[in-house]
Amino acid sequence: MSPLVYLCLFVCITLIHSTKTAEIQNAVGNATGFRPHVHKYLVLLRIYDDGAGFLCSGSIIDKEWIISAAHCFAKHQYRKIKIIRKIDSNEHVLGFVSKYANHPKFDITKGSKTAKYDLALLKTRKPIQLSEFIKPIALARLGAFGQKGIIAGYASKTPLEGAVVVNRCKWAPSDDGLLCSPYWAYAQNGDSGGALTTSNGLVGVISLRVGSETVYVNISLHFDYIQKVTGKKLHKK
Repeated sequence: MSPLVYLCLFVCITLIHSTKTAEIQNAVGNATGFRPHVHKYLVLLRIYDDGAGFLCSGSIIDKEWIISAAHCFAKHQYRKIKIIRKIDSNEHVLGFVSKYANHPKFDITKGSKTAKYDLALLKTRKPIQLSEFIKPIALARLGAFGQKGIIAGYASKTPLEGAVVVNRCKWAPSDDGLLCSPYWAYAQNGDSGGALTTSNGLVGVISLRVGSETVYVNISLHFDYIQKVTGKKLHKK
């Protein structure tokens, strides 16, 4: 059995599952740059534990809530989580996380078997100051299979994006609902919790890599859960 690895940076968690290997590198592979005026929702999460800490990505879905990947927060309670927006070489601290909730059905010890629940919702200490350049993204209520999309994340502290086509995952049960994209552009370490978007809005949250496929949590399957946890009537498409 080969290790399947989630995509957090520095403190990555190796799981035994599958015969395929999730490769860990430094940024969105085959990226085409980054358009900050398009990805106004994308944030870097600097997560501090008792050591050096590590990085994940996230998306603003409300001025008080960010969505990310549960495996970024599955180890233990963290001392501090800083929310950062980076444009070019300039970092802007948008605030800090006061609490977070991992999906109750996610279990990091079970590898990709619970990947469809790899969601975390982070509540900010104070509302994020929204602006022309910082805005929430709408959540997609519709499935995205067969659509063209964009993957975006903060691997190696630098925001990058790449074009993909959204498919069903070849290795997952047909009713699992996970989203996958092939190797043209792919997630790497630090992209965990980042975004898969289409014209319908945020359709997926970056979870892991299995072989040549990047795997995403399907937002359309969790819309009611997200609204229940946040207590918000979130913008949707």
